[in-house]
Amino acid sequence: TDAIGAIDDQAKKVAEVVSAIAAAVEEQAAATSEISSLIETSAAKNEAMAEKTEAIRTASRESAKAVGDVLGEAGSVAKESADLKQAARSFIAKIRS
Repeated sequence: TDAIGAIDDQAKKVAEVVSAIAAAVEEQAAATSEISSLIETSAAKNEAMAEKTEAIRTASRESAKAVGDVLGEAGSVAKESADLKQAARSFIAKIRS
């Protein structure tokens, strides 16, 4: 009976160790799941940030092109204005003579 009691005690100790290991594994699984969720959230935020950054780049390129176009048109208007001014002077000079 002493041997059976010792075996019973050892079985209880093994059961306690197995139970502790199972609890630790469960905690580790929960932590791993939380880490995985955080990584997915971070990846999604990084992707959204990359998309916004690309949109900003595109808008910047479009703005730079628009500025170039406006400058080109302003140069054309300035030249046409100078040509018109010269034509008006020539016309007035012809009328006076």
